[in-house]
Amino acid sequence: MIYNYMQLIGGLIITVGYIPQIVKIIRTRSCRDISLKSYIYLLIGVSFMEVYAMHMVSQGQAVMFFITNSITLIMTLSISILIIKINSQGGKRVRNHSVCCFSQKGSGKIMKQTDN
Repeated sequence: MIYNYMQLIGGLIITVGYIPQIVKIIRTRSCRDISLKSYIYLLIGVSFMEVYAMHMVSQGQAVMFFITNSITLIMTLSISILIIKINSQGGKRVRNHSVCCFSQKGSGKIMKQTDN
């Protein structure tokens, strides 16, 4: 029984790890440095594990694994869809949102420089 809870906690921690990436993609509307190929491989792998989890649940076992794997499948699918959607719309090519202020020597002016 303790192993079921360990699997549930571990699975939830792994699943929560996807949330910051999803939020960042939605907020910045950029997925420039995210590999669609890696998320497709993850999606395929998690899908195979989901079939196994459904089989185990049908035998009355691995319910916690099924729950956490299902959530992971949804998160991985969400990121894959976001990458495809943003890339198809041309997505922003943002390198850095920060604004750097500096002073030119001798001019006394403060100028703003952005990396966009």
